[in-house]
Amino acid sequence: MSPKIKMKQVVVAELEQAKTRKFLWDFGGQRFMNHRIAQYPMDLPMWERFLNSISDIKSIVELVTANCGMALFLALQAYQRGMEFRTFDWEEGENLDTPLSKLLCLRDKFILGDLWGDSLDILTNLLMNEFPHPILLFCDDGVTGKEDEFRDFVTLLQVGDYVAVHDWPYNISEGDIGFFGDALERLWWEQWEVVGSITWFMRVVKPLDDYRNILVNG
Repeated sequence: MSPKIKMKQVVVAELEQAKTRKFLWDFGGQRFMNHRIAQYPMDLPMWERFLNSISDIKSIVELVTANCGMALFLALQAYQRGMEFRTFDWEEGENLDTPLSKLLCLRDKFILGDLWGDSLDILTNLLMNEFPHPILLFCDDGVTGKEDEFRDFVTLLQVGDYVAVHDWPYNISEGDIGFFGDALERLWWEQWEVVGSITWFMRVVKPLDDYRNILVNG
């Protein structure tokens, strides 16, 4: 088979996969408990499977809250499993005071502020001191900030913690993961890819102090 034909087959396959994902996205209505949520429908069962399989997680921190759909999903998971939970954003979402949000006291778990500004100290203290470990850090800062968020805040984690990234491989990719060398262990990536999930998980397996010093000292 010529390289051109092989390349064409790859492109066609990727386009078909993209169409399937778009259909599932649209079909799902992007809602959880009638709250808007920027996740593919299959992402939530993957989260459920992950949390059922990794039973030692004590805390979940979400960056960022947006419309509160995923925040409510994670807050429910945390409540059921006896975990700590916080969610950060630079502006208030539209669903902080719905009946379900009030039931889960979501406003008390919401931190308003700039992650690189007035809420940085709060986030740093949660990840490094206040919250029990292992911590699961969920990086989901919209379309443009995910790479910086991942690079800067994963360094605050310790060995045994976990990190999840959303919008793989569109807004965060191999190059971003590669910054940390072999300090992050990939968890079930082949299975995640097969089902078309765009949320992928990793575990911190080596200390990240050196990477934190690189970012601080340049």
